[in-house]
Amino acid sequence: MEGFILDLPYLRSVQRIACGKTSAFCGYGVATSAIESPRVFWDGNATYIQKEGIVRDFGIYPDPDSFFKDHSQPMGPVKRLVFMTVARRAMNRQVSRIRARL
Repeated sequence: MEGFILDLPYLRSVQRIACGKTSAFCGYGVATSAIESPRVFWDGNATYIQKEGIVRDFGIYPDPDSFFKDHSQPMGPVKRLVFMTVARRAMNRQVSRIRARL
């Protein structure tokens, strides 16, 4: 549902956070089997740095509301209110804009 470009300064910061780990790491938008030397520069091979974070396929949903109805996350009342009144509506608008371009 979302993604971001992992640039080198961001990756270096995550590597500092994961200092001491030499194998699998999952956090901050990174899920790799080798945090010390993840494949991020394209050399004709895959550079998918988030692939280790994919555990299962949740299927296709018509909109974020339908997805979160089935797969909600625990959150406190203030966070839930912000999600329901701001974030959720913004996501739905963006999904609608993207689908309108198809």
